[in-house]
Amino acid sequence: RYQFMVFDHLGQFVTRKYGVIECTSQYFQTNDSRDCKNSRGLKIGIKWNYKTIQGRFVGTGVYILALQIENRRLVTHQVAVRRMNDLKVVK
Repeated sequence: RYQFMVFDHLGQFVTRKYGVIECTSQYFQTNDSRDCKNSRGLKIGIKWNYKTIQGRFVGTGVYILALQIENRRLVTHQVAVRRMNDLKVVK
């Protein structure tokens, strides 16, 4: 099980996405592994549509992205979003 959460720069909750990655998922399959028990790691990408849980686009600012797998916070990353005529992400 995973949970991907987004917080604003003050730590206020913005949105979340969650689901299950099965042990036999393609994310674990490499040349030397067919499941999570023999895999050296997990590489996944999670898309965020830059909307809050209420469906509104976020404003300009820094957002904190957090990934939890099995209730353990594994990855925390910051991303800057700048609103112009269209939405841009600044790294």
